[in-house]
Amino acid sequence: MKEWHFKNNNFLALQRSISDEENEIFYTDVSKIDTADYLKNYVLGVRHFVCKEDPSTLPRAKKIHRM
Repeated sequence: MKEWHFKNNNFLALQRSISDEENEIFYTDVSKIDTADYLKNYVLGVRHFVCKEDPSTLPRAKKIHRM
């Protein structure tokens, strides 16, 4: 299994350089993101906008996935 490392030095420098007021507008503290909620919304968005699936098909998709 391959281990991946991604550098984000520019983003970290941006976080350190902006003021508190700017951080309220351009939110940069990703440590406070609820990842479960984020991933749920991400999957729903992919289903709707990429796969063009109707939201009414979600219960059946959940049932099939659990099998």
